[in-house]
Amino acid sequence: MGGHELAFDLGPCVVPRDLRRAAAVHVADRIAAEHPDRTAAELAADPLIATGLRELLAALDLNSKEQP
Repeated sequence: MGGHELAFDLGPCVVPRDLRRAAAVHVADRIAAEHPDRTAAELAADPLIATGLRELLAALDLNSKEQP
């Protein structure tokens, strides 16, 4: 683009429920891949991992129940 940046606002974006779920599953799979020696229950019980996952999902707005 010739070194020029475009700046515009697309406004609110509605992400379909199935796509939000797929993204959340992808995040969980990535976390599991980083800890192959631990079970899902062990990962969920780890407060650091659980907190980080909740924060990441919130930052991505994937924990919102308002979207269809």
